[in-house]
Amino acid sequence: MIRTSPIPISYLTGDSYKSDSPSLVLGRRVSGLLSEPFDKETLQKRVLRKSGDKSKAQMAYYIDTRSLSLRLDQVVGPANWESDIREIRDAGDRIVVTASLMIGHVTRVAEGEELKNKIDYKTQLPVSQELVLMKAGPQARKRAAVEFGVGAYLYGLKDVNTWEEIDTYGNPKDPNIDLTKFPDWVKPTSGPVLVAREAAYLLGINLPVDISQANKDDVTNIQLFLDKYFSIKTLATGFSREDYIELAALIARIADYLDVKGGNIDTLPGIYNFSLQEVKITTNA
Repeated sequence: MIRTSPIPISYLTGDSYKSDSPSLVLGRRVSGLLSEPFDKETLQKRVLRKSGDKSKAQMAYYIDTRSLSLRLDQVVGPANWESDIREIRDAGDRIVVTASLMIGHVTRVAEGEELKNKIDYKTQLPVSQELVLMKAGPQARKRAAVEFGVGAYLYGLKDVNTWEEIDTYGNPKDPNIDLTKFPDWVKPTSGPVLVAREAAYLLGINLPVDISQANKDDVTNIQLFLDKYFSIKTLATGFSREDYIELAALIARIADYLDVKGGNIDTLPGIYNFSLQEVKITTNA
């Protein structure tokens, strides 16, 4: 993971209550990374509906709340988002939880629900009310995150053939997720491409969809930029996917901020007066 950053601390934390400190700008670059597809190790699946003979089922795909928190931490920064439970109400046969998610100065609200008298298929006993709340709350939080684009693409899978064989207990026979059978918009972008795209945008470079066809001068300028500000000479090795997303998000936050506030990377304001060259990115790879 990226441990330090060359960007002023006040920019990363977004202390908007201080007049001389910049706050997070939720622009299209940051929003695009929030919407980035998740890798197959992050996704989970559950049965949505079964076939008439109970031999197959259509699968729904989702992320857990830890994966959601990690995406928010990486893309907007831990200090730039906050989630709260606003209301818990009894709706007859179910409990409904209302949750809010605030990113920067933007707030989205959504509801999650869970049946009160649900039976645990393993124990065949009623699910406790505590567990009902534990399921409805995260569901509401994830639905609020969808309003920011996080995992929103997964809803489009209802129009894709996701039918699989299930066992006698109604569970998928194959617990693994094979992304190769899905369209390209479901597959995550490679880490180096994510970073290159964000750097190119900040530099005003128009990259082709197939980055391998990029102009050599443009590639050189991107490499010089990464070396100058992040001491990174190559993106090919030594980084985990989390590193790539974190670095791409850092550049995206700079781009969105400068799009709104103007200026360039060398004139970023900061109450700590750090030089961009004084602190470099390091990895644990």
